[in-house]
Amino acid sequence: MAATETAAPSFPLPPPFFKLYADDDGVRPLPPPPPPPPQGQIPVYGQLFDPEEPVVPPLQGRQVYQTKSDGSVDIRSELDRLLTELMLLFSELLRSLEEAPQQYAPHLNALNQVLSNMQHLINMARPVQARVTLEYVLKLQIREKQEALAKIRSQVESFGLLVGGAARDLQQQLCAAEQAAAGSGGQPPAGAEGPAEGAAEGIADGAAEGVADGAAEKAAEG
Repeated sequence: MAATETAAPSFPLPPPFFKLYADDDGVRPLPPPPPPPPQGQIPVYGQLFDPEEPVVPPLQGRQVYQTKSDGSVDIRSELDRLLTELMLLFSELLRSLEEAPQQYAPHLNALNQVLSNMQHLINMARPVQARVTLEYVLKLQIREKQEALAKIRSQVESFGLLVGGAARDLQQQLCAAEQAAAGSGGQPPAGAEGPAEGAAEGIADGAAEGVADGAAEKAAEG
């Protein structure tokens, strides 16, 4: 039976740098220095990735779009201008195919050059798109957390009202029991009224504080 070939893992192996985080022996300082940056191409999820590759690929061919005096580019206006030029070149290509089909190559090359410049301008806008997308995601997360906090506060208030009503009912029941005991000739033991009221107030305050603390912990974890 032929030996089976070892398949390359689809996911990268965990780096061995966690072994540097041992117990502090007083000799090696903690934390250890950061690992050295990778050199050359590295496999990431089954694909080769070059850390030195620029974010915006270089333009292939002649530059058609215009730049300002400071070297910046108005991407929106240049895309509009190149789109108009693209439509003009496309109409010229169609006319060339109709009148002189053998002379289509220069018009097609000019059309491809404009398309290449438009693609390069779109790639130049990718970092801006990434920042705007990240900003939108962060704002969405903040709004979701604010809505969750508002819902928790509303539940805490409603629970506080419920516990307060239960405490008042308990006090009324205690007062009714004391009145019934007094009407039957018995006297409540000295100091019984104060602890009963304190217990009712303690139940209400403790429940409200517990709900508030739990809500604050959930909000902090979120």
